[in-house]
Amino acid sequence: MAQQTTLEERGSGLTKAIVAIVVLAAGGLAFGYFSSAEDPSTTTGAVGTESAASSQAIQAASAVRRSSFEMSAADVPDIIEAPALATDGDRVYLAWASQTSDADYTLLMSRSDDGGRTLSEPRVIHTTGVHHAVSFMGGRRIERQLRVWPHLAAKNGRLYALWLDGGEAPESVALRFCESKDGGESFSEPIRVRHSSEGRPTFTSLTVADDGTVVCSWLDSRNRAQQPFAAVRRPGREVFEEEQLVYSGPNDKGICPCCPTESVVTSSGETLVAFRGSESGYRDMWIGRLAPGATAFAAPVPVVSPTWEFGGCPHDGPVMAEAGQHLHIVWMDGRSGAGRVFYGRSAVDDLQFASRELAAGSAIQGHPAMAAAGQDVHVVWDEMGGGAATTSQPSTSQPSTSQPSAGTAGRAIMYCRSADGGDTFGAPIAIDAKPGVFQTRPRLAILDDGAVCMAWMEVAEAGKEIVLARLDDPASFASGTR
Repeated sequence: MAQQTTLEERGSGLTKAIVAIVVLAAGGLAFGYFSSAEDPSTTTGAVGTESAASSQAIQAASAVRRSSFEMSAADVPDIIEAPALATDGDRVYLAWASQTSDADYTLLMSRSDDGGRTLSEPRVIHTTGVHHAVSFMGGRRIERQLRVWPHLAAKNGRLYALWLDGGEAPESVALRFCESKDGGESFSEPIRVRHSSEGRPTFTSLTVADDGTVVCSWLDSRNRAQQPFAAVRRPGREVFEEEQLVYSGPNDKGICPCCPTESVVTSSGETLVAFRGSESGYRDMWIGRLAPGATAFAAPVPVVSPTWEFGGCPHDGPVMAEAGQHLHIVWMDGRSGAGRVFYGRSAVDDLQFASRELAAGSAIQGHPAMAAAGQDVHVVWDEMGGGAATTSQPSTSQPSTSQPSAGTAGRAIMYCRSADGGDTFGAPIAIDAKPGVFQTRPRLAILDDGAVCMAWMEVAEAGKEIVLARLDDPASFASGTR
């Protein structure tokens, strides 16, 4: 296991305390609904897939190959920052932000040239300052440390990166973009995506279309409310067009303020931006549309009718993908009193979604990610209250129905697949669950050979890691009937 540069050791007591807090938070209405509570985890070594929590548990017929890198002691308390993952052919890119001093974040990247089986030593892509954002709520002064929010995309032999620059001065905060033509060995000079210097961007996304169109979306505070904005860079252009407001929110008061946005460019050239709304107290998903050649986003459309009424922010946004002439979307919904992952599908041109809960059960789920190609739709999420208790070595045995041990505390990465364009999904499996280990914020990408790679953050008493796992044969998980 490779190890990156870390801050001076601050002791194991902090990590133990954070793990304890996470366990207590799991007893709430829904895990991760408040800005001060989320999830964490760590361990190393090759492992096989595990028995699932809230569904019929099975053991993977193919191996899960795992690699990991240790993160710094200062990274342990951050339970919201996520990894960045991209694939291009047989090449896999993994990036993440690490706090490497009290005043600095470092953006690191590792590359695999063999489909995620092995990873290179991490290299530094960029170093930026730490920005402390100050706001006032109910007469109280609130200070938050701005995150880097790294993103990667790979298309046609090029690698694209997006992140948030920081620094103590408000004017130092900027959304930066660059690209590489040599597999990440070197990058172009970073450029600003967001032209305005008013307010701050956060909760970002990056997508690159097949023709080279680049779209970034984010939440923006320039109008003294968190509102979704997007910027487009056309093929052959060096800079981004002026950013556009996606939706001002009810009475111009913005949307759900702390959930990541998601952007996609459809095969017809339409730009879509998904976000969690705040309509009369309902925290459901909406999609804004920018037609080709249009100069402004049309009024957003709801993914579902008003469903989840909630007075907080879950820090949990939507994920979209176009495949098989459909637009697919997954998100967390708390309508039943606990976070559950929902899946929706629509024709690309009408955005009339049919949706359903993806995996029934009592476990608390969140932070889904998705990748789709043709009729294959792959979904991952993190789940508490039902993860497997034991670790096994990579196995080629027949699927079993072994159950997880009772009383196991932890949060596991769950995976399921549809082979029929989302009509049905196979039973979810826990990819690498371990007692007392908290895995969260997964990312997912498909390789040309049909394998899938996943990345996530993981915290346990030993510290924090970033993990990459390769699932060799996702087709071995048959579709079910849900």
